[in-house]
Amino acid sequence: MLLNKIRESITAYQKWLSDTRQHPFVYKWETPVHFQANWNPEDPDPAAMFDRCFQNSESRRQWQTENWHPKK
Repeated sequence: MLLNKIRESITAYQKWLSDTRQHPFVYKWETPVHFQANWNPEDPDPAAMFDRCFQNSESRRQWQTENWHPKK
């Protein structure tokens, strides 16, 4: 019984993913990928390297809001 509900939920989620043009939380997955790709403590320009680590094509919500500026 519970297993059937889980399977139905998984099927519904898979359908939702295939019907969605872009996942609404893709920005949460994009930032760690940029960070991992750009983090290099031996970079000759650490400020630019740090800036590249936090790029995101969708949003800046993870590192800049009205009262929160961790990069500063």
